[in-house]
Amino acid sequence: MTNSAEHKGAAKRSTTEPPPRKPAARKTLLLVDDDVQFAKMLRVLLEGQRFEVVEASNGAAALREVMARDFDVILCDMVMPEFPGDMFYRAVERVKPAQCRRFIFMTGYRGDQKVVEFIGKVGGFVVWKPFEFKALQNAIDTLQGRVRASPA
Repeated sequence: MTNSAEHKGAAKRSTTEPPPRKPAARKTLLLVDDDVQFAKMLRVLLEGQRFEVVEASNGAAALREVMARDFDVILCDMVMPEFPGDMFYRAVERVKPAQCRRFIFMTGYRGDQKVVEFIGKVGGFVVWKPFEFKALQNAIDTLQGRVRASPA
């Protein structure tokens, strides 16, 4: 038999205390960059923003990651040896076109006509290197807002 005071106390706790909150789900971000030190620095900053970061050092490795799972954000360097960002984007476009809406390109080649034309053609977000982390955060927020506003 339970004590009525204990029972009332239990009832009182359940009505006055909010239910425990689940921690917000971590967003997944694929970071594609051949500069190992730069990628490590970005990883630390992005994990501090509650992202689960998966790294790939080139487009081929990144394509394997995209084939294995979907990402909330794909942060991709444009100029990399072997399999650059534009080739990676085109490969993703063929195998998982919905993931193309998740790209943010990074590049230090602001004056490179091929890079500028490609980004314009695909309507991609771009952050120009060197950039402040706040610029990247703004690009991520804008991308996620656009994705939420027009789900695939």
